[in-house]
Amino acid sequence: MTTKVSKPIEQPKSTESPILVNSSDVLFLMDATLTNPNGDPYENIPRRCRTEKGDLGEITGVCLGQTIRGYLKNLKENGSKSYGVFVDRESAIGTSGEVFERFTQKEEDLKNKPNGERTDFILKQFLAKYIDVRLFGALVTVKDKGETKKKLDELNVKLPQNSIQLTGPIQLGALGQTVHPIVIQKIPITSTFRSKEGVKGEDEQEQGTRGEKWIVNYGLYQFTPVIDATLAGKTKMTGKDKDLFVEALWCGIKARVSGSKTNQLPLLYLEVVYEDGIKGRIGRLSDFPSYKPEKEPQNYRDISIDMQELIDVLVKHKKAIKEVRIIEDTDRLKLNIASKLKEKKLIVKEGDSLTGKFVNDSDSTPPPGTPAQ
Repeated sequence: MTTKVSKPIEQPKSTESPILVNSSDVLFLMDATLTNPNGDPYENIPRRCRTEKGDLGEITGVCLGQTIRGYLKNLKENGSKSYGVFVDRESAIGTSGEVFERFTQKEEDLKNKPNGERTDFILKQFLAKYIDVRLFGALVTVKDKGETKKKLDELNVKLPQNSIQLTGPIQLGALGQTVHPIVIQKIPITSTFRSKEGVKGEDEQEQGTRGEKWIVNYGLYQFTPVIDATLAGKTKMTGKDKDLFVEALWCGIKARVSGSKTNQLPLLYLEVVYEDGIKGRIGRLSDFPSYKPEKEPQNYRDISIDMQELIDVLVKHKKAIKEVRIIEDTDRLKLNIASKLKEKKLIVKEGDSLTGKFVNDSDSTPPPGTPAQ
């Protein structure tokens, strides 16, 4: 008599992305041509820092963060609903405490939870809804007295010290700067419109306004974001969240097509992903590339870029490096960093310069637009 052995029932694989466990250093390059990438709050003159070598152009981390949030806000999750964005200037619905209170009021399952579990439950739902909180953290402050505090008390949501303080695992840095002095110019602008409908035989009347705007002739900007795995555990940031951040950073720059923000392009995203458990970092990757611009560069061709020292540093520390993730606009820069790192036996993962996405490890077919190997 033979005994039939039943096969174990296969458990369905979880579709949830795991929490990020690897920290990273990032070097990000973008350029701006005849545009104002980040105006000051007073006269909207392009931000700059005066140095002995001349005025260096600047873009704040806040400005870059808003670009990323704007892209994520318009991105559809699973083809249906949009990703939630907590810091949203366009909504203008009040303070962070009021926004949090309105979010809490909408959570129907909250009332079914025991009083002692409500705060933890709502914080978990808060992180699950808002991708920008998982990426960049948040500071939510509720006044000791007021309508917001009263409503949260009615729901038995007790925030420690009436606040939520989450440091974001992704830190964009205070400023991104150009690698060369910039030239700023003021351009006069005019607009005209008809004051009434034209009638046959009569001259149409026109009115207009005159003004001016400031632009940067050309600027090659570099940023050095940091991604911290320990903080990712606290905000529940996942590997999928990081991929969405990269896509929003890369494509969000190209999506800035207003009158003052057009003509900006991402050129290079280079991320050094460290092995599990590595606490130290190389840090500030912008120290290693060498840039030799002409006196007044008008585009990327007028700047000689040498990445050899950065490559040497990565090779030196390759035992601590899990992989290097690279998106390069090879139509313009032609630095071939990925090929050079592969020659040095580093693991390199390349992304698509059109979409800002990386090829899945299990997918051997690169997406359209990916440079041929």
